[in-house]
Amino acid sequence: MLFTNYCGKSYPDLDLSHFDSESKCLIKRKRGGLMAQIIQSPVTKYHIDALVGQTTNYNVYIVTADSGEQHLLKIAVTTHHNGLLDREAFLLRDLYEEITRRETEHECTNKPNEDLGYKRCFPRLEESFLVPEQGNRRVNVITIYGAETPRDLVPIEQWRTRERVRIDPKTSAWILGRLLKIFTLTHPFGVSIGKVDGGNILVNPTEHHVAFFDWTQARHHNSQLPPSVAQTEIAAATKQVILALGGNINTGELLDDPQLPDSRYAELLKQLADGRLSDPVSAGVQFYRLVDEMWERGFHPFTTYKL
Repeated sequence: MLFTNYCGKSYPDLDLSHFDSESKCLIKRKRGGLMAQIIQSPVTKYHIDALVGQTTNYNVYIVTADSGEQHLLKIAVTTHHNGLLDREAFLLRDLYEEITRRETEHECTNKPNEDLGYKRCFPRLEESFLVPEQGNRRVNVITIYGAETPRDLVPIEQWRTRERVRIDPKTSAWILGRLLKIFTLTHPFGVSIGKVDGGNILVNPTEHHVAFFDWTQARHHNSQLPPSVAQTEIAAATKQVILALGGNINTGELLDDPQLPDSRYAELLKQLADGRLSDPVSAGVQFYRLVDEMWERGFHPFTTYKL
């Protein structure tokens, strides 16, 4: 699993098996009577609060900066994996520049107090640096918009696989709508995310934000994204939403729900999951046209039912 939400449990001890025994970067200090681990960046210190994820390429920790803000810190398992975090840092900076360009252009041609909302859809790279005391392994520090703490974020697959619940259709609509919005920036910009699965789609149920967490497999193509790649990513994201609904990704069948008076919603999701649409803008237009026909616009709280 790429990212694990530990549901508020505390895992304060850093897994030191992944660090050099002579580490000078991770300093153990007494804090509140407990041993605290600290990693020093060129500009600040990060207090390691909890191990929340492990991959073959990097480990993920919740950290607290000297400012008191919490972030997610990724550190490469070995220097051989530095290139993946390098790629992620480069892509996230590139995307932030594109977001800034679009937002500025939008402000000049539309109402100045309205924004496109893209900054709420992508992780923000706080820092990326090498740690000499750790053999020059790379660290990326990121923040997910709207999360007061990283524990607010839940991988979309977790409700089904761990909690044995499914989301309701209206909840699925705002989740899929936000995923399609992400693609409306990445795909025309020529970026493929690469890893579109249930462990990499993070949802903030309270604030209604959705983001992809891992960008180490992302790729910036020379031109606009090939349609086949766009189809694959839209399909993969939609399949995760169908699974979260308790549906069948092979048949497209959804469980009976009073919010679904007919099969139109299931049929559209099946089209997206089958890769019939490669343009995320067109897909979003069709999607929201149907959503507006089925349900009144308005805030719908995150809702689940037992499977």
